[in-house]
Amino acid sequence: MGNESTETSKGAETSTQNNNLKQPQNEENKNNKNKIINNNTIFVPTIQQDVDFKQILVPSLKSTHEQMRNCITINLLTACQREINFLRMIDRKAPVLYDRIVVANAIRRYECFWLPAQASKPDLLNIPPLDVHWVWHVHMLSPVSYREDCVAICGTVVDHKLLSADEIQQRYEQSVSAWNNFCPEEPYEFLSSSSKPYKQKSKYDIVEAVQRQRNFNYQISLPHYTSPRFLNDAIDRYINFLQLKQTYSDQFLTPCYDFDLVWHTHQVHPEDYFRNCVAIFGSLLKHDDSINDRNKGSKLLRGEAFTKKAWASHFKNNFWRRGCMFRGHNAPAFLCLESDDESSNNASNLAYGNIHIPSIVLKELPVQREQLRLKLRYGGKKISTFSAQLWDKQVTRPSFSLIWQPNPCGLKCIQNNKNVTKQANGHSKNSTGSASSTSTSSSTSSTSSQQQQQPSTSSSNYLSTIINSSSSSTQQIPSIVKFPFERKTAKEFVVELELFDKVFLHKRDLVKLKGRLPLDKLLPLQISSNINSKSSQNVVQLQLENVNGEHAKINITTSVSLNRELELQAGEYREQQLTTEDSRLWTLCQAAALNRAQLQPGAKIYVALHK
Repeated sequence: MGNESTETSKGAETSTQNNNLKQPQNEENKNNKNKIINNNTIFVPTIQQDVDFKQILVPSLKSTHEQMRNCITINLLTACQREINFLRMIDRKAPVLYDRIVVANAIRRYECFWLPAQASKPDLLNIPPLDVHWVWHVHMLSPVSYREDCVAICGTVVDHKLLSADEIQQRYEQSVSAWNNFCPEEPYEFLSSSSKPYKQKSKYDIVEAVQRQRNFNYQISLPHYTSPRFLNDAIDRYINFLQLKQTYSDQFLTPCYDFDLVWHTHQVHPEDYFRNCVAIFGSLLKHDDSINDRNKGSKLLRGEAFTKKAWASHFKNNFWRRGCMFRGHNAPAFLCLESDDESSNNASNLAYGNIHIPSIVLKELPVQREQLRLKLRYGGKKISTFSAQLWDKQVTRPSFSLIWQPNPCGLKCIQNNKNVTKQANGHSKNSTGSASSTSTSSSTSSTSSQQQQQPSTSSSNYLSTIINSSSSSTQQIPSIVKFPFERKTAKEFVVELELFDKVFLHKRDLVKLKGRLPLDKLLPLQISSNINSKSSQNVVQLQLENVNGEHAKINITTSVSLNRELELQAGEYREQQLTTEDSRLWTLCQAAALNRAQLQPGAKIYVALHK
C-alpha cells in the first residue's frame, strides 16, 4: 500500500457528499453499522476506530473511465517504462545518490545552475547531471511546492519530461556543452563537484524526501513492474483512483504501489500534470508522501479503509492486488566495505566481484621490434588489447618500460627511459567489457607520434556505475580494465605479448610471449573502506616467456569492488529449509515472496549473510 495522501490544493466541492450523510435511525442500524445496508451505502471510518463506520449514501462517479482517460495528455505506458528505467538506474547504479551530503550538494547545483539555465532557455531535451536530475525528480513529486519554489527561484515553472534511452544518447554531448557554457566553473559530473556551504532556497525539504523515495523505490523494485501488461493494468487503476478522488474530494485516499508509480510518472511532467488536474478537479491535486505511520488507528490506515470501501462500491476489480502492496518492511541499509570485523574485509571471503586494473607496467622486452600488442584474457575470453608503436625506441635497454594508466582524457601511456618521461594520450573504450587502446611515445625527442583519438562520450557517462564505500564519501575506481569474477568458477588470467615488424599489413619477425596467473594472485589480501588506498591494491609481477627462452616482465596493479547486483560480502549463498520456527526469517520471506502460496514450511531457500 502506498503512503501518499491526496487532496486538491483548493477546497473542491464537498457539499454533495456532506448532504448525503445519513444517520442511523434505530437500534437495528446501530447493530449493523459494520455491514453494507444496500447497494447504495458505504461506511466512512471514524477517527476512533478503523472498523467503526458511519453510513453514507454512495454518490455516483462524476466522470466515466473514458472521460477521465481523455483528460490525460501524456502516453502513460511509455512514460511509466521510462520512469521505471530511471528509478532502477538511481537505486541500483548510483546508491550514493541517497547520501545526504551528496544530495545537499546536488540541491545547490540544481537551484543555482540547472533551474536558472532551463528558465532562461527552456529545452525539454536537455539532460541534467544525474545528481541534479534526481533531486529535480524528487522535488516534482510535491507538485504544489515545486511550482511555488520554481517561481520563487527563477520566476517561472520549469517543465520536464522523461526521455528515452535513444534521446539521452543523442543529446548527452550537447547537454554537457550547454551546462559547461552556462556554468564553466561547476563540473557536469557530480563526482568531480566539491561540496560548498549553501542554504537551500526551496521550502520543500528535498533531503528528507529523497530518503522517503528510497523506500518507495524499494517497494516497486520487483520484476513485474517492468511488464507492459502489468503497467497497463496499473494505468487503469490510476484512472479509477482519479475518479474516486474527483467524487470524494474531501476524503483522504491512499493508493497501492502500482498506480502510485503511475501517479509519480504523471507528476514528473509538471505542466501536463497541472493542466490535466485543472481539467479534472479545477485545481492542482496535491501529493504528500510524508505520512508513513502504519500503526493501528493512524491516518494512513483509516484512509486505506475508506479507499477500500469506496473502491469496492464503484469498481468490479479488487483494490488489493498481488505484488502491489506494502512489502512488510522498508528498504534495507546499503552494504559497504567498511567493517570492524577483519575477516569480512578479507578478499578470500568474496564470492563475486569485479577486478579493476588501474595500471600496467611492461619492461625488459627481449627484442627490438617496431610494434607491440598486449592482450589480456580471463578464462579464454578477451577482455582488453593494448598496442604501441616502438619503431623509434630502444626497447631492449634495461631502463625501458611502458606504463598504461587512466587519466581524465583517456588512457595514458608513459614510456620511461633513464630519467626522461614522455606522455601521450591514447584511447580506452570499454563499453562491452573489453577495451582497445592505441598509443605511442618517443624516448629521444620531445614530441610523440601517436594515433590520436578522443575518448567517446555517450549516455554511458550519464548511467555510470558508482561505487558506494561509505555513507559520507564517494569514490570511483579509476581503471583501464574491469571484468567480473566468480570464485567458485575461478579461471586463469592470461597475458599475451606480441612483438613484430609490419610490412603491408603483414606481421614479420613475430615474437610471442605468454604468462598465466590464477585468480587468487590477482586479489588483494584486504579490502579497505578506501578502495583507492595502497592496502586495498595488489601489485603482481608476471614473467612472460616462450619456448625459445625469451622473456619479458609485466607488473599489474589490481583492486576489487563488490558486485553490487548480488551484494555478497562474505561467503556463498547457503541453502537451507524454511521453517516457521525461525519467525524472523519466515516473516521476511513471506514479505518478499512473489508467490506466497508456494512458500510452505520445508521449502528450500538460499541465504547470504551481509555484515
